[in-house]
This record gives sequence, C-alpha cells and structure tokens, in this order.
Amino acid sequence: MVRVAWLGNKGNCVGQVTLDAADLGGGMSPIIIGPMRKTIERLRRMERDLSEEHGAFSLFGAARPISDEGPDKWLLIAAAPWLSQLGLEGRTYFYRKMSEYLAPNGYLPISAHILDCDNPELETIHEALDLEHGLVETFNFDLFNQTFLHAYIITSKRAGAATGRGAN
Repeated sequence: MVRVAWLGNKGNCVGQVTLDAADLGGGMSPIIIGPMRKTIERLRRMERDLSEEHGAFSLFGAARPISDEGPDKWLLIAAAPWLSQLGLEGRTYFYRKMSEYLAPNGYLPISAHILDCDNPELETIHEALDLEHGLVETFNFDLFNQTFLHAYIITSKRAGAATGRGAN
C-alpha cells in the first residue's frame, strides 16, 4: 500500500490518498518512473535490510530540496537509535551501505543527512506520518530549515514505537 500525502509548509498533513496493490501494479506508485523508481526500490530494500540487521529507523526517506546544485539533487534523510549510538562509525557504515545499494549505475546524485533521534523536528514528521517499511510521497514542505519540493518517506516512527530488531 502507498499513501500519497501533501504536507503543509510546517510539515502538517493537509491531504492524502491511499492506493492499494491493485492500483499500483507491483507495489510502486505509477508516477515513480525511470531512474527514481529504481532508486526508491533500492532505498526501500536498504531500509528493510538495515532495520532487520541493526534495528528500526525512526526516519528514512529521500527528499529533493530547493538547491543551487540543481533540480535533480536528492538527500537521503535517516535517523535511528543504533546510528546515534554508533556515532562516526555508524555514519561511516551507513554511507558505505548507501553506496553499495545505490552505486551500481549511479541513478541519482544523492547525499545523506543522518539525524539524531532526539532532533525535535522529527516529531513534526511523526505527527504527520506514521509508517514503517512503507512509502509515502509528499510535496512542498519546510523542515530542517530547508524547503523540500518532493520526498518519498519509507519509515516515520517514533523511536520507541518502531518494530525493528533493536526497538523497545
């Protein structure tokens, strides 16, 4: 199931549509085509694999900010208790895994931003979206002092509510 949500400029959900597998023809939204479709499929696989291996994410998604670096610049945003606990070693591991999952043909210019789970702006996302290993597409919102045009959120769960290996 895929929920397509529109977030207001403060991250609040202002509308959404839910599509089931019959609407999607394979589990992905029909509007996700070409290189982005492959990238999202790989990110979903990465999120699920790392959750099973290390514990749940509090946030995992790809967002396209308004950027001087061009319209195709995407940012992978992630937060997980295990990433916070591992510090620099966890970040290095995450970047290496990101490269393994996304590098075969370099589908998109994508960088990563890892957040601590106690970041207060995570609560804004969690209030609007509650999902784990899913997919929600969002448009036009401000978060983390940045304006995002488009995002695909795979997981948005409060750290204690997530169900992965390392969850409470």
